[in-house]
Amino acid sequence: MIESDNGDSNTLGGTIAYTIPGIQELTGETIDHFESLFDGDIQFRMQVSVENNDNGNMLECTSSTACDIVYRYLYTPQLFDVIPNHAWAGAKVNFMINPAASRNQIEADDPPYEYIKVGNEKVDYTGLMETTYRTGHYRVSPYPAYLGAETKVSLNSPPTIEFYVGLTKVR
Repeated sequence: MIESDNGDSNTLGGTIAYTIPGIQELTGETIDHFESLFDGDIQFRMQVSVENNDNGNMLECTSSTACDIVYRYLYTPQLFDVIPNHAWAGAKVNFMINPAASRNQIEADDPPYEYIKVGNEKVDYTGLMETTYRTGHYRVSPYPAYLGAETKVSLNSPPTIEFYVGLTKVR
């Protein structure tokens, strides 16, 4: 993790928060591996340790669970399709997403997702969707947006979509 991943940290209050990498980067295994092992909700806990760059000492956790990463598959949004699947700069596309249980983690006045990027550019949903847009749990729904000026969607440039609970799984 790098400092730009730092999210809701409050170092004066004693908390450090980071956006964690995807399950494959954390474990070396794909989500398909875990789906074959578990029936239903995949969840597990990992404990991390953090080294202080100033003096090389390990930072101490304030409780036994303070340094835990809890992964829950039921909170993992999934991208099912992009319609149309080939589009050019400025085009309107629909990202067909199942938000899973992640919508429980979205504050009332927050946008429905953190960001959607195609390549290095974020998409723009201005005029297509209100920031209060929410879909039902476990239902594939369209998230419309305009592509940026320099982007195109194809199998070679899949989108990166981050909800407040983490990155989506591309199905």
